[in-house]
Amino acid sequence: MINLDMVGRGNNYQIWNLNSIMENKTYPQLANKIGKQMDLRNELKRNSRGIADYIMFELINISTITFMNIKDENGKNILYYHTSLDRIDTISKTTRRNISAMVMNLVEYINHNQ
Repeated sequence: MINLDMVGRGNNYQIWNLNSIMENKTYPQLANKIGKQMDLRNELKRNSRGIADYIMFELINISTITFMNIKDENGKNILYYHTSLDRIDTISKTTRRNISAMVMNLVEYINHNQ
């Protein structure tokens, strides 16, 4: 399951997974590699708390990966997510293209290697 969470601006992506599946780092590591090849600033993160949009999939053994962006182009925290400014018109077209390309490359890899 691929979860896109707050990916509207900038190119500082966090790639999240639960501790339980970080032992099998294939998808997070691959997504990180793809992002680096695209000159995006990625960071692998572990969610040890088990509180996330994707937890229900993990609980039934469906592997997940979450892409999240909480910093803008200059590395500053994005202050409008989860506010009234969290709207479609604040989403960067460049960022949408970047995250779409990263996800499509990941899906292509999974499709050809599973």
